Amino acid sequence: MTPVSIKSILIATPFGMLFVLALSLLAEDNTAAASQLPMDYLEITVSNVNPAFVGSLIVNLYTKENWGKPNKAVQKIALLVKNSRTYRVRFSGLQAQTTYAIQAIHDSDNNGKLTMRWLPPGPAEGAGVSNYVPQGIPKFEKAKFLYAGGIHKIAIALVYPK
Repeated sequence: MTPVSIKSILIATPFGMLFVLALSLLAEDNTAAASQLPMDYLEITVSNVNPAFVGSLIVNLYTKENWGKPNKAVQKIALLVKNSRTYRVRFSGLQAQTTYAIQAIHDSDNNGKLTMRWLPPGPAEGAGVSNYVPQGIPKFEKAKFLYAGGIHKIAIALVYPK
């Protein structure tokens, strides 16, 4: 009797051919998906988010030229605030050797920007920037960092008005 492999039995039947075809497509899709994952990204962890407030968490990535102009941010990610106090977002496709700054806001009034109050002057919503905790209006020069490429991680803790 001539030995027969499992592969030849599967391919010899109509169901077997579909099964082998499906397996090969899955293998191709997984390979393609793995090769498309960004290897260079900026990961921002935003903590101290108060889930008692409704609204969105907006994370804006800026260069010096567009600092503080939400509609001109280099990239922007908005998430609905749910029950978590910590959120993580990633920006990819960034220019290496570029100076950026990040502003994160808990947009509780859903107007798409940081709402400011008159007295005392300052944010009316939870806010934070990269590299420091601002007193008053945040400055690009203090919030800036050099993105050299690769994987870069930054932590921002939101501060809410009292």
